[in-house]
Amino acid sequence: MDRQRRLARAVELDVSEGDASVKRIDRYILGSFVVAWLVSFVFFTGMYLVIHFFNKMGDLAEASASFESAGWSPFQGLCLYYALNLPFVMVQTAPYTVLMGAMWAAQQMATRNELVPVLIAGISFRRLAVPLLLAGFALALLFAGVREAVLPSIAAERHKLERIYKGKDRDVIKRIRQIPGRSGETIHIREYDVANRIAYDVNVLLPGGRGGGRVRYSAVRWGDNGWQQADDEPAPMEVLRATGLRPSDIDIESRGLLVLGVGELRRLIERYPDRSDLRLLMHAHFAYPLGVVVLLLLGLPLVLKATRRTPFVAAGVSLLLSVAFFATQTVLQDLGGRGEILNPVLGAWLPIILFGAIGLLLFETMGT
Repeated sequence: MDRQRRLARAVELDVSEGDASVKRIDRYILGSFVVAWLVSFVFFTGMYLVIHFFNKMGDLAEASASFESAGWSPFQGLCLYYALNLPFVMVQTAPYTVLMGAMWAAQQMATRNELVPVLIAGISFRRLAVPLLLAGFALALLFAGVREAVLPSIAAERHKLERIYKGKDRDVIKRIRQIPGRSGETIHIREYDVANRIAYDVNVLLPGGRGGGRVRYSAVRWGDNGWQQADDEPAPMEVLRATGLRPSDIDIESRGLLVLGVGELRRLIERYPDRSDLRLLMHAHFAYPLGVVVLLLLGLPLVLKATRRTPFVAAGVSLLLSVAFFATQTVLQDLGGRGEILNPVLGAWLPIILFGAIGLLLFETMGT
């Protein structure tokens, strides 16, 4: 009853004072959403950490020895390992936490009859959902920024900790596709040590316009000044440096394409114009925040319109629609990444367009 009185008082003041930059009712809804989102965030993150820890318990003894050999205690190593994994978990679970937070806040208002004073004051469901949509979009932009700025910067260190956790002394890539140089060269690499950034048996095939031929390097290391000889065998380093080859061109398959930023993806697209998966991932970066908004458009209308006795049914239907969205997104992105059936641009944006249209229809039909 106290919450209803506070909400009724907030609505009464809003109606009497007219529009304001930030209305009391909006602050009330946003406060409920923030609390619900924090609970959802802690729940999903904690659930991931617990499941991951128990799944890895069989490797714990070996991991402890590896951490000690690297100069950390087992506790320090585990803390660092999960600290580096946490931003990745946050970005992956953000759509779920935002959706669950918004639906939980709306559901609590419905079950406590807190929507009654709002509707009596003439505030529509659509107007009620606006602060939740804006807050969800703001959080989506925040996590998109984390995905763009934070994940690429810690990906190499995270990969190193993953290798240590598994007790591997070396992380070697052996099946490396040929890499085109920026001046028409073709680069073949037999083996690449990810941790030490050393490439073994590197062959640079020069184009016919430059006289053809081949330049071979038995071992080269990436340092502050670019590629340098890792052994005493003499070879002209200018040829390799002129190709524009960088470690990310070699170890992208090892680190995972999902951790690359837009700038790195654009550079790789210029180098590999035929790779549809790179173009799809670049568009997926921009589609990520809108995907969160689509989920809110699918979930909020049903929950807000639900009666006090049926909010859980509405939440269940909303979650089913969300699962359908993620399933469709996964299938279409897979097809777009292959580039054989579906254009990669469509693979990234078609789920947003299809389910966004459904969400807008649900939002438009909410009424009061």
